[in-house]
Amino acid sequence: MEERPRIVLLAVAVRVAIAPFFMHAGDLYTIYESSIMLLNGANIYNFVYAKTLQLQNVTGLPVFFEGYAYHPLLVFFFVPFYWLFTLIAGPNPVMIDGHYPSVPLLVYPWTPVMLLLLKVPIILADAFIVYLLAGTDARKAKIYAFCPYVIFISVVWGMFDALVAVFLLASYLISSRNNLLSGILYGLSLMKLYTVVLLPLYVVRLLGRWRALLEFLGGFALTLLPVVYFLIASPNSIWNVLVTFQGTRIMGGVNMYNFIWIVQDLPFDLLVSMIPNILLIVALLFLIPRFGRKAPLLESTLAIMFVYFLFGKVINEQFLVSIFPLILLCRECDHRLWVAPFVFIFLRSPFYYFALPILWTSPIFYSYYVQADFVWRQLQAAGYLMIPMYAVGVAFSLAIFWNLLRILESTRAAVPLVPSAAAVRFRLMTGGLTRLIRSPLSSRELSRVRLAFSSGSRRRSMPWQR
Repeated sequence: MEERPRIVLLAVAVRVAIAPFFMHAGDLYTIYESSIMLLNGANIYNFVYAKTLQLQNVTGLPVFFEGYAYHPLLVFFFVPFYWLFTLIAGPNPVMIDGHYPSVPLLVYPWTPVMLLLLKVPIILADAFIVYLLAGTDARKAKIYAFCPYVIFISVVWGMFDALVAVFLLASYLISSRNNLLSGILYGLSLMKLYTVVLLPLYVVRLLGRWRALLEFLGGFALTLLPVVYFLIASPNSIWNVLVTFQGTRIMGGVNMYNFIWIVQDLPFDLLVSMIPNILLIVALLFLIPRFGRKAPLLESTLAIMFVYFLFGKVINEQFLVSIFPLILLCRECDHRLWVAPFVFIFLRSPFYYFALPILWTSPIFYSYYVQADFVWRQLQAAGYLMIPMYAVGVAFSLAIFWNLLRILESTRAAVPLVPSAAAVRFRLMTGGLTRLIRSPLSSRELSRVRLAFSSGSRRRSMPWQR
């Protein structure tokens, strides 16, 4: 068997073997609950908004119910697999009340089957990323395929940032060939809304090329049609869930802002949490006009995302997965960036929390969980975990800043609006996706490839020489 399919199959096998036995109860339950509601014809945003109003009425505080707060299209990637699960196990619930701080009730033997099926879209996204990377560099494909951080987020946690990653990668790969499709794929990357910071970059790069800009924005607009529907059907609900909640969250995560968690004053925390928003906007306004049109798309995309990781007020542990394939393609970036968010996971959530599907199978295991959780909560209450969490957050911010400086330094003399040689080579050597677009390479791209390749690589038979 050729190395490329072997790497993909091994990556899938590892994920399938792990997926049925682990989960982040809160996040997985959100997908499970939303899939049920969609099949029953319910409005997910109305449900979340009603829960938020109930929570605010009870507490008297500007707090939000943390349910489904994602792009409307996201749940459609999971619903077919939940529907398949109901054909196997029936319509009765197998996971009950998984929202934090509750601990879910799990029904056996069907829980592992449900977990595996709901993670299939994430596994497929990982597999496609590995396939694309393997087409240009088997070593990079192996790094992604077997990275402990990526595997943990995808099939132990069960978070879907791999879907964001595959659409962002695909949008980049075909951006110079098909602007309409690039716009669609970029729009799909907004399954998690943080990639919206890249929209001004795409627009600035296409200014002056009005047909290309209209095609890109047209493709992007197609992905917003479900949002428009909900804005008409339930404007207050979707606005509260997607805009108000995301815009007024307390800052923190794997960044230099998580010190705010020590301050037990919610109004003050919310007020201070507006400062990173201002810093982010200023940084983007400064960087995009000066850097967006000058640098190759790969480097400029990563630069903007690194700025977001530096100044964005909420940087969760799983966010780095979304740009990890692009980091692997960039020679200036250090792929070991994943270490800090991986460590942060276990400072914020104990490992046994992800093993609930295993621990819930036995009363003995359950008693161990209760004892361990009691100790963990005491450590949290005493504040012993805050210093290492802040240290990891600062270390990650410094690592992001260092990689950002490397990109800015390497692109000072970049040729405007010309894809990098690595990007062109990647598009030539990868199979499935690039076959969708059969238009010939431009002479400018070919000249850059010929100039960039070493004399040894020139001796190889390239596609245009065969």
